[in-house]
Amino acid sequence: MNRAKIISGLVLLTLMGVSSCAPLPAPTATEVQAATSTELISFTPTSEETSTSAPESTLTKVIPVTGHLMTPPDTVPEAEKQVNDVESSAASAPYGDSYRINRFERPFEQDMTYVPELDIISFELSEDDDWYYVSITLNGNDPNSSLEINYGVEIDLNADGFGDYIVWARPPYTIGWETDTIQVYEDGDRDTAGLSSRQSDAVFAGTGYETLLFEGGSDQNADPDLAWIRMLKGERATIQLALKKSWLGDSFLVGVISDAGLRDLSKFDYSDKFAEADAGSPVKNNPYYPVGSVYAVDNTCWQAHGFENLAYQPKFCPVEVLPTATRRPSSNLQTINTATAIISTIPVATNTNPPTHEPPTNEPPTNQPPTNEPPTSEPPTSEPPTVAPAPPPACTPPDFCGPAGFDPDTCECN
Repeated sequence: MNRAKIISGLVLLTLMGVSSCAPLPAPTATEVQAATSTELISFTPTSEETSTSAPESTLTKVIPVTGHLMTPPDTVPEAEKQVNDVESSAASAPYGDSYRINRFERPFEQDMTYVPELDIISFELSEDDDWYYVSITLNGNDPNSSLEINYGVEIDLNADGFGDYIVWARPPYTIGWETDTIQVYEDGDRDTAGLSSRQSDAVFAGTGYETLLFEGGSDQNADPDLAWIRMLKGERATIQLALKKSWLGDSFLVGVISDAGLRDLSKFDYSDKFAEADAGSPVKNNPYYPVGSVYAVDNTCWQAHGFENLAYQPKFCPVEVLPTATRRPSSNLQTINTATAIISTIPVATNTNPPTHEPPTNEPPTNQPPTNEPPTSEPPTSEPPTVAPAPPPACTPPDFCGPAGFDPDTCECN
């Protein structure tokens, strides 16, 4: 028995030694990948992980542009032309308000209180390589009044009398260039002038300027530098806007507006949204005086820039031409060369003798023979020149002639 147990133990020890000396099995692909990954992670510094992941984040995430790339300069070029507007008074507008063509001269509240900061005196358009500058001169000195006046610039790109864009600014107005208080709207369905830009189409249901293109102060603008605004202080303050030339191009029409009444761009043009009797009038001899639903608004004609041979539109500023012999109105008034007009109006010199006003006589010859009467001894007489009659002897100098003096020959003041 003991010998058998000893033999069995020896066999068991032999088998255990053989298994312990056998080679290990080859690792699987999964085990190799795990071990390799573990080694890379354990030996890669933290700084290398950060530098490797940063470019991947830049490529996959869109970061909006929040800063400005361009800013208008402090000094603005001088304008070549100034467009003047009517200046109203504390009582009423003298003229310049034509509801039919959407021309307003209404710097008055509904009780006809005059607001000088609403009254546009003039505007100018200038430019440099990057910007167009629109400068609006006001009759008042405080654009930041309690009425919260909006100032705007309407842009017509194709000279059809329908506004395509409006740059719309709100207070507060500061002396430095800024974009936070400015918006740009577009008329995408061409109805800012109703059915016709030549007359009022009241009452017309349109959408006006309905599409917001630029919101100042937002980081979602495609171009953060599209439009800027500032205020220039003075007895007559100036609102100045800078618009990028890359946006507007080389040719357009521009007009300006101040508004503290409706301030509703969806109702442009106002003359198409309200009947004239409801809108009222600022002119005292107008049957619709005083102002009604359309109040506290002033605008100007539209000035052309970059257009030649521009067809006439009632909204447009008058074309400066020399007067001609005929005054017949034309619906297609065009600009002309003033030098040519001057030459064409010079009369051609023909006869230097002044024309007589007596008609020629065609009397038939007489049948009487000529007479040969001897000359008379009386010398020929010549008529004395005609002179003004002498003043009456009782003439006395008037006592109201003043510095002009008195003419004793005519008994009148000089």
